[in-house]
Amino acid sequence: MSVEYLSDDQVARYGRFAQEPSPQELEAFFRLDEAALEMAGSKRRPRNRLGFAVQWGTVRMLGTFLSQPAKVPPGVAAFVADQLGIEDPSLLEGYPKRQTTQYEHAKEIRALLGVRDFEDGELELRQYVAGRVWVSNEGPRALFDRGVTWLRRNRCLLPGITPLAYLVAEVRRGEQALIYSVVDTPVTPEFRRDLLGLLVVPEGDAVSVLERWRTVPREVSGRGQKGALERARDVRGLQAGGLDLWRVPPVKLAELARYGITSHAPTLRRLAEPRRTATMLATVRHLENASVDDALTLFEVLMSTKLLARAARADDKARLKTMPRLRRAAATVACAVSVLMDTPVEELDPAVPVSVAQAWERIEKVVTREDLVKALADLSEVLPEGSEEDAETAWRAQLLDRYATVRGFTSLLAEVVPWGATRAGVAVVEALRELPKVQARRKPGPEHIDAGLLSDGTWRRLVLGNPLLVVNGLIDKHAWTFCVLDALLTALKRRDVFAVGADVWGDPRARLLSGPAWAVTRPKVLTALELPGTAEEHLGELEVLLDEMYRHVAENTCPATRLSTSWTAGSAWTASTPTRCRPDTRSSTTRCRR
Repeated sequence: MSVEYLSDDQVARYGRFAQEPSPQELEAFFRLDEAALEMAGSKRRPRNRLGFAVQWGTVRMLGTFLSQPAKVPPGVAAFVADQLGIEDPSLLEGYPKRQTTQYEHAKEIRALLGVRDFEDGELELRQYVAGRVWVSNEGPRALFDRGVTWLRRNRCLLPGITPLAYLVAEVRRGEQALIYSVVDTPVTPEFRRDLLGLLVVPEGDAVSVLERWRTVPREVSGRGQKGALERARDVRGLQAGGLDLWRVPPVKLAELARYGITSHAPTLRRLAEPRRTATMLATVRHLENASVDDALTLFEVLMSTKLLARAARADDKARLKTMPRLRRAAATVACAVSVLMDTPVEELDPAVPVSVAQAWERIEKVVTREDLVKALADLSEVLPEGSEEDAETAWRAQLLDRYATVRGFTSLLAEVVPWGATRAGVAVVEALRELPKVQARRKPGPEHIDAGLLSDGTWRRLVLGNPLLVVNGLIDKHAWTFCVLDALLTALKRRDVFAVGADVWGDPRARLLSGPAWAVTRPKVLTALELPGTAEEHLGELEVLLDEMYRHVAENTCPATRLSTSWTAGSAWTASTPTRCRPDTRSSTTRCRR
């Protein structure tokens, strides 16, 4: 089979030295341990000792024996020759003169390192690649590289590049077909027609239904918010999320959905079954959650920028307009008060209090009674009375003038989004669901709302203290609407309230697998991630690794050097400092995994 899906770089470095190894790689793979030094030293001629040692390091680094060991980079030959006490690395050029010697050395190295033929590990490799296909969205090139790494790590010789490329492509194609089949299995014929009908352009429309659903709403307004919620309602009305697909990992559904979102409708129509249905189902399931996320993101932007911020700006603007009146009134009152303050204390006889008439006589010399009355009236108008007023009362009152903006979508917001909540957010969700009923009442009273949301004194005054309504025992439903929406926005940001199944605004805990879903997925996940079956075993490996690292630091040596010198039969290849080590039961060495 052709290897055309591989890059030129992958072909160039497969089973060969693409460049001079780095010092770290030389230490990791070509630093001879005691067993290798002893076996290389047993060879009679210097060129054979050098050739044996070079082959020993080559199979560890590349996963294969070179047909011409003398063609290794010069740095490799010099590094190995220095360990063997051979002054002239060019002696390696005479190593291939007797081909039988190379074969004998390769056989000895395989026995020393425990290297297997490719056929002995082919089934395990297929299982590993299949597991990666199920739990990742890696393409054929990435899977090929992982296959090469797996063979080297598990002491299997690399085959030719074409057989390995064929194996990876074959396993990936088979597993993808199995995934399509599993996704397609629960789809009924009627539902299949509904899915494929999304690719058809309705009469009188310019685009297909799927294309319209894929278009993210951008208009930040009450009308735009209503349209976003209607889009979420239409998508969720298909009920694609009700199908049982727990056997398929979310990453594979996301991969299918990504293709469905980015491909044109004619391209999707030309797909063969069951891939076409599987792609459409995954796309609609993705849109179910994405449409809710889009609607709630638009809600956040609308509340933050168009409603709350705009009301605050309008209040600031109104305050600025009152500043000239405030300054004039304050100056007038200051003149009147200054007359009293400027009177010397010694002129005031406590036994003869100054009469009110005398006080007014002095004040009217600097400011008239009419000007003072007008100044006090202006101050009363500009500066709110009452100690309970706070800085937010004015701008929240401005917010009530925008009730028409939110009135059109509050019922959709309560009905379309699949709300969930923690204990702290239950009251907010209940108030939101009851909000349309309160808005529909002509004369809502305090008994129709949850007073627990009115802990904020400002909202309490606006909802319960409207002077035109409170005399009749009624509430201000405009104020109550914004009180609920403000509480909803705050709870969404805290994740006290969330949209069930959504990605951006969903419950972070919902992605954790448990029960039967984890029992089915667990073997593939552990195989693909190369993790042990229990946490205790994994912690044991980390404990050994930590002990090794402490020893390396204490001995002031390079970790790669330390690990490479203990690499013998039953251990594994690695091109860098490993991340997982465990004792090998067949020898006294440490088995390290990358």
